[in-house]
Amino acid sequence: MTGTTTLTGGSVYSFVVGGGGAAGAGSTTNGNNGSNSTGFGLTSIGGGGGGSNNTGSGNSGGSGGGNANNSTAGGAGTSGQGYAGGQNGGSGGGGGGAGAAGGTGVSNYNGMAGGVGLSSAITGSATYYAGGGIVTGKQIGRAHV
Repeated sequence: MTGTTTLTGGSVYSFVVGGGGAAGAGSTTNGNNGSNSTGFGLTSIGGGGGGSNNTGSGNSGGSGGGNANNSTAGGAGTSGQGYAGGQNGGSGGGGGGAGAAGGTGVSNYNGMAGGVGLSSAITGSATYYAGGGIVTGKQIGRAHV
């Protein structure tokens, strides 16, 4: 999500920053989705958990989780918030990011990239936020929000 809001001095603004999802139990269950974040009346949906060796497909979420075990697409992202997770191509696909889909796995490759985040200068310096998880050791990355 992107946008601007004018703040009023002396006002109080409430935000909830959602946490990342927990890993799945062993190789038989997908990772858990992250929790939602809220602020200014908007909700950003938590990222989808990565796929397991048994189920393959990553979970849908704000950005989709990468696929672990077959050649179908990763979990879907939410329009206006994030992109799909990557497809398995011999090793797991990367998690989707706010700016691009996760990379497709390559046979016997241990470092598939997650999707790029979006740049923001909210702190005064341009920094990328909400990038997708990477694949390490043939394990699937989880999307981060």
